[in-house]
This record gives sequence, structure tokens and C-alpha cells, in this order.
Amino acid sequence: MDDVKQREELKRERAWDPKERWLAIQDMIAFVEANQPPHKRRNRPRWHKEN
Repeated sequence: MDDVKQREELKRERAWDPKERWLAIQDMIAFVEANQPPHKRRNRPRWHKEN
């Protein structure tokens, strides 16, 4: 069963055009970051307490 799953995953991976794959990854990252709560977003402004 594992062998069948592995073969199917490899077949799916080979079907991707590298450029399309990279664009899809970038789109997914942008989507996930945009939908996170503000305190978990990357590159957010940092507010420092002044002493």
C-alpha cells in the first residue's frame, strides 16, 4: 500500500510545471499570512515600550 501511495505522489509531483508550482507556493504563503491574526503575522510593526 505504501508503494502505491509513493508512486502516486511522485506522479503528481512530476506533473507540476516548476514555474507554476513556485507561483502556487507563493500564492498559498500570501493567503495564509493574510488570514492569520495580527499577532501571528510576519514582518508586522514592532512596538517597543519606552523605559
